[in-house]
Amino acid sequence: MSPWKHLTRHATAWGLLLLTSLPVTGDTAPWEYFGRQAQAVFEKASPCVVGITARRRRPEQEMVDPGLIPKNLKVYSVDTHREEAWEEYVYSMFQPREILATGLVIHSDGYILTTGSAIHNATMESAWVTLADGLVLSATLMARDPLTNLAVLKVDHHFDSVAVFGRSRDLAVGSFVLGITRPYGRSNSLFLGMVSNLGQALGQARYEDLIQTSIPLHPGSIGSPIFNFDGEVLGMLSTTQKQSSWPELSFAIPSDMLEYISREILSQGSVTRGFLGVWVHPLTDKERRKHQLPPSLQGVRVTRVEKQGPAEQAGLREGDIITSFNEHAIRSYQQLIWQTAIAPLKTDIPITVWRQGREETFQV
Repeated sequence: MSPWKHLTRHATAWGLLLLTSLPVTGDTAPWEYFGRQAQAVFEKASPCVVGITARRRRPEQEMVDPGLIPKNLKVYSVDTHREEAWEEYVYSMFQPREILATGLVIHSDGYILTTGSAIHNATMESAWVTLADGLVLSATLMARDPLTNLAVLKVDHHFDSVAVFGRSRDLAVGSFVLGITRPYGRSNSLFLGMVSNLGQALGQARYEDLIQTSIPLHPGSIGSPIFNFDGEVLGMLSTTQKQSSWPELSFAIPSDMLEYISREILSQGSVTRGFLGVWVHPLTDKERRKHQLPPSLQGVRVTRVEKQGPAEQAGLREGDIITSFNEHAIRSYQQLIWQTAIAPLKTDIPITVWRQGREETFQV
């Protein structure tokens, strides 16, 4: 096991602990060892991180009443050094002409994973990818999965290096991660961050189990991967939140989700998901006290079971507390619907519930 896996599992927010806990070889100072490890990850993973540029789609609603625009009015643009239609010039003042994003090479045949929000307003008929070595290639959209906010692009190029996915489910709050981003469309840049929260949901996609990190998300960096110190992908930066003058929070789609969606799209061009047939509610402290449940009990409470659905046929009832699905602990609604979505179809899956003071396991 890498010493970094042990370190990040027990790290705290104090940077001093990071420096004093690093293994030291000979006369190598802790921060020098840390720098070499980060540099090794960057050199290994950087060729898998690419820039994405696409034309921004014009809005359906006109910005200015066409009747107010004089016919054949032209202006001289200092940006393009040519005459342009007045309406086009005004539009470019309010909206950048191009969308900048980042992607991750997931297959040697030229398949690139990015977030759906990164190319949401893009005209993919005019899109291109910039590799780490500066080579620019035309790109096409292969598939988009709006329920997870992910998309796969295709370029005509063979890659020698492709991303390797790690296990995001093994992450813990306090884990240190590295981000390789392309801020403002610049070349690949390395950032150090920490996992500050897990299991987050912002309501931007149907399936969310986001990783909250301290890695900055600059314009052009949406779609940037985060790595462990073995160079394995743990997530993909997808959105950010910022209020007033407080530092912004960045959120990443976990690698377990990235790997599943990538595999589904590459193998069959779309994503197939499972269905359980229950309505659930988070288990609160108030409900634990009301129903005299153990204070440490974690799970989601079943509030409704669909008739003739998989859950009813398996024996689940209203009031059951789902604590595990397919041997994965369930702590939130987001975790349950995601584990349901990726479960093998037409296959018996173990589901554990708390009922009348004890745990029971059913096959669904």
